[in-house]
Amino acid sequence: METPEDETVVLKGQAAVNLWLDGKDAWNKWIAENPDAKVDFSRIDFSIYGDVFFAGFHFPTGNGGVTFERALFGDGGVNFENAEFGDDGIFFFNASFGKGDINFSNSTFGSKGVDFSHVKFGGGDVSFSGVSFGKGKIDFSHATCGTGHFAIKECSFGNGKDKPKQKGAITFEHIDFGGRFSFQNRKETGNIQFLSFNGCVFKTGVTLAAELTCVPDLRGTIVTAHLDLDALTINAASREAGDAPKYRRLKEMAERNRHHEAALRFFAGERRCMRWARGNTPWQTVWSYLASVLDVIYAGACDYGRSIAWPVGWLGGLISGSTAVLVNCFKIPLWPDALLMVLTSSIPFLPAGRVSATEHQPAGDLGHLLPYSELWFLGHQFFSFILLFLIGIGLRNRFRL
Repeated sequence: METPEDETVVLKGQAAVNLWLDGKDAWNKWIAENPDAKVDFSRIDFSIYGDVFFAGFHFPTGNGGVTFERALFGDGGVNFENAEFGDDGIFFFNASFGKGDINFSNSTFGSKGVDFSHVKFGGGDVSFSGVSFGKGKIDFSHATCGTGHFAIKECSFGNGKDKPKQKGAITFEHIDFGGRFSFQNRKETGNIQFLSFNGCVFKTGVTLAAELTCVPDLRGTIVTAHLDLDALTINAASREAGDAPKYRRLKEMAERNRHHEAALRFFAGERRCMRWARGNTPWQTVWSYLASVLDVIYAGACDYGRSIAWPVGWLGGLISGSTAVLVNCFKIPLWPDALLMVLTSSIPFLPAGRVSATEHQPAGDLGHLLPYSELWFLGHQFFSFILLFLIGIGLRNRFRL
């Protein structure tokens, strides 16, 4: 135990190991008496102690920090369940775990992030179930995972102790997952502003099931087994052009795994991100804006081919409006006759539609409106055809015709 000039108590080396061996109660009592201490287990070889038990241990809550950098945990089990870490950073950088299971379930991390980068996880399962992460960065990049199941389930993010919530980042970049990987979360993921699996290799099954407000980055990943994206929903508030390639990669992976509905969701997200993009020349910008207008219309008419009800509703409104125009403007005497004309003309390739549209002419002194009625029917038939086409797209996407 050391006390530097700034009077920060440092618990490190064999002194830290001895206090840990005294058990949870003795450890937590010392931490309560030294809340601003720094705990340093860097380069400690825990393998000589068998299973490593830190379940229920409390770590300093002040500005000391906790480090397990380059620690060796051996082949025994490692248990940090219900452990409470402080707010000044937790470092497991380049630590090595063995064949035993690793359990961080229901533990609490502070507000300045967690560093698991370059960690060597062994062959056992790794569980981060029910963990409360702080508002800082959570970094697993360049870690190595064995054949065990790596699971992050029902965690909360951005809750640093006595701190206001703040969005953070989670990086799993350039990791070789030898076993199954699961990221299943249904609570408090709104505080994640960045989630990246860029460059990862997944050799067995992968499950991503969460409601996210950011677009996960799976570009550059290699997946050699089934990828489950069925329960992954993205409600990103910002629609940046830089997110379009991320959506495109998600769409590609969903199509490869026959997740057609997920692929449609990601396609819709990709199109929204590409709206109103400025080109390199004025003409490219004008064309981009015109394409964006068409994209907005397509989205509003049928939700990018995902909805049947929307174009049916628009078609119903078009038929009702056209019927009212025929009765009130072109003086078709009876509503049933006007409705029949509109219904038959809504299917322009049927002969009945063409006959009905030409036989009923404005009566009396309204004959001069005949050219306008013909233009009206042409317009009605055009938009009806478009809506029928969109209904067909919706049916095809729904039933994979």
